[in-house]
Amino acid sequence: MLILHPGILVLRLQLKIFSAVAYFYARELSRKLNIPIGVIDVTWGGTPVEAWTSGNSLSYFPEFKDKLEIACNYGKNTESTLAFEKKVRDSWVSQCEARDQGLINTWYSSQYDTSSWSVMLIPQYMEKTLGDNFNGIVWFRKDINIPGSWVGKDNVALELGPIDDEDICYFNGVEIGRTSGYNVDRHYIIPKKLVKAGINNLTIRVYDSGGEGGIYGKAEQIYIAQGSKKMGLNGDWRYCVGANQKCLPATPVPVLNNPSYPSSLYNAMIHPLIPFAFQGVIWYQGEANENRGYQYRVSFFGNDQRLA
Repeated sequence: MLILHPGILVLRLQLKIFSAVAYFYARELSRKLNIPIGVIDVTWGGTPVEAWTSGNSLSYFPEFKDKLEIACNYGKNTESTLAFEKKVRDSWVSQCEARDQGLINTWYSSQYDTSSWSVMLIPQYMEKTLGDNFNGIVWFRKDINIPGSWVGKDNVALELGPIDDEDICYFNGVEIGRTSGYNVDRHYIIPKKLVKAGINNLTIRVYDSGGEGGIYGKAEQIYIAQGSKKMGLNGDWRYCVGANQKCLPATPVPVLNNPSYPSSLYNAMIHPLIPFAFQGVIWYQGEANENRGYQYRVSFFGNDQRLA
C-alpha cells in the first residue's frame, strides 16, 4: 500500500528498497503539479487484503469472525490464546503426518531404496519442476561420500541455505534438526556417531504451504564441511512427493507475528497514520488472494448485488 501526500518532501536514502511504483508515480505528479510530493511506503510483500482491512470492515464477513475474536482475545489473555493456537497447530501437524507417504513408508530410513525416485537439480524452487500450482510435502535424498578423516569429529556441519517453508533433516535415517521460515538459512551439526566413512545419505522433508517452495538458495550455500574442508551438495538430488497440499487440511493461521492475519497490518501500519492528512492512495495487491476472487471483490465494494 502506498500513500502519497503533496506538500512535504520526504527523502529516502535507501531507494533500492523503496517502491518503484510509488517513486515514479510521485515523480510524475511532482513534474506536472510543480510541487514537492512526499511518499510514505507502507508495504509487506505476499500479504492478503484482509491483513490491511480494519476489524470493523471485516466484521461483515462471517469467514473472518473466529479469527477476529481470537485476535481480540489475544490482547486480553495472551497465554490462553497461544495455548489454543498450539493445540490447533499440533492437531494440524498430526493430520498432515498421517497423510504423508514419506512418514508412512519411512522414506527417511537409510535402508529405503530411492532408485525409482525422480531427479531434481538443487538449488531451485521445486515448482519449476513440479508445476506452478504445486504445494505440499516433497522428500529429497542425496548420497554423500564422506572421507574417513571426518569420522569421529564433533564439528561436521551441514549448510542448506534457505528452504521454503519448513524442513525436517535426517542423516543416515536419524533426524538431526528441523526449521521453519521461508527465508531462514538452515544450519545443522551432524552428531559424530552418525558419520561413517563412505556413503552416507541425507534426506530432507520439505513442506511448502503456498507460493514458491523448496531448497532454493545459492549453490555455494549448500554444502557439508568438517573444519576447513568442504563438499558442495548442489546438483542432482532424488525426490518424491509425499503429499499434495490439496490432500492436506488447511494450514492454521497464527495470530502472533503473522503479517497475513486479518487486520494485523491495518492495526500496525495503517491506523497509526490516520491522523495525517493524505491526499491520495495507491493500492496494488491481490496475488495472495488469487484463489478467493469473489471474496476479494466484495472486500472492496461490499456485498453489492449490482456487482454480480
